[in-house]
Formats: sequence, C-alpha cells, structure tokens
Amino acid sequence: MPVLPAARLTRQTLALLAAYPGQLVPTAVLAEEVAPQEPPGTGRLVVQTAVRELRERFAEALRGGRRGEDLLSELPGGYRLETGAGTLDTWDFERYAGAGYRAMEAGDAESAARRLRQALALWSGEAFSGVEAGPRLKLRIDDLERSRRRAVDQWIEAELRAGHDRRLVTELVAVIARLRLREPLYERLLEKLHPGNTSQTALTAYWQLRREHPAPTAIWAR
Repeated sequence: MPVLPAARLTRQTLALLAAYPGQLVPTAVLAEEVAPQEPPGTGRLVVQTAVRELRERFAEALRGGRRGEDLLSELPGGYRLETGAGTLDTWDFERYAGAGYRAMEAGDAESAARRLRQALALWSGEAFSGVEAGPRLKLRIDDLERSRRRAVDQWIEAELRAGHDRRLVTELVAVIARLRLREPLYERLLEKLHPGNTSQTALTAYWQLRREHPAPTAIWAR
C-alpha cells in the first residue's frame, strides 16, 4: 500500500525525512521547511500534526501489528525515518554509479557503461517531483541532480569509449525523455551521433561539448 499524503505540509514533511533516511532531522529544520512564515511554536505544532498523520498512514500500510512509530521515530530534538535492514533507491544509485566511476578509472568502459546504466535505471524523473520544496529540501534536490547529471555524462562517455555509439542514439533519446533532461548538451550530442561518424569521432565531439557544458561536481559519497 503506497503512502502518499494528500496534505501539502505532510508531503513536505515526508519528503524531507526521506531525503535524509536513517538520520535525525531536527524539529526546527522540519518546521522551517514546512512552515517558514510561522512562529517557532506554531511551526512545531504543524510538524507534530504532520508526523501524526504519517504514522497513521504507515500503520495502515504496515499491517502485522507494527506501529507507525516503528518507521517514524521521535528522538531528542527531532524525528528519524527508519530504514531497518532495507535499501533505498538513492543508496543503490550511489553504489552502482560508484562502481561505474571506478571501472572508468580502471579503463573498463564496458563495465562502466553497464553499471552506470543500472544507476540511471533507478531514476524516473526529477528528484522529489510534485513536492513543494523548502530551503533544506532544495539543497538535497540540487545535490541529487548534480549526481544524476554526472552519472549521465559518465555513462555517455563510457558507451562511446566502448564503441556503442549507434546503440547510444536510441538509448539517449529514451533517457532524455525519461529523466526530463533539459541541458542543450544532450540534444547537440544527438546531432553528432550519426552513421557517418566513427565512435572516436563521436567521442571527440562529446569532449568538445563537455568543455562547452561542463559537468557539475557531485556532492555525495557512500
């Protein structure tokens, strides 16, 4: 059973907690995110209301006697979204992408392309799409978007190094649409990928485009 709160403030609360899974998110930070215009006391009440609703929805989804508090715990100073022994798409993304970067450094373009393709397959659009982001969530979204952009760029380079320029045409079109990539770099690259070009020619053109549109530095490490 999916947990998708209807109330905007509750969705914002869940989004910020999910952005930092397994970590304590201070009540003051949550209040600033969901009720920035309210006095601190009112903001805390808004957060408490949102947490109560989330726990109720978690309890409905969990079944088996587990409580909402088992997933959303209260600690001194704030709340934590518990992950237990589970995994998260962001963690899997970082793991696959990291393996891809290491393979690129080792000169194994085939493995790098495969791992980075796995990492990008975990994305279905922009991070936290549909959630009104406050100041803290915007920072996390920016970090994730930089990481995604870096993975896309490294995947393209790996595919070209592996000589997969013809396959890349079809796959890149699909990735642009699925991930809603708006950077002109990718559209210009597609113009360079045609049967008359060799893989090396396409790779040289891509490096030139990268110099014109440098990839951002990703801010994550796991």
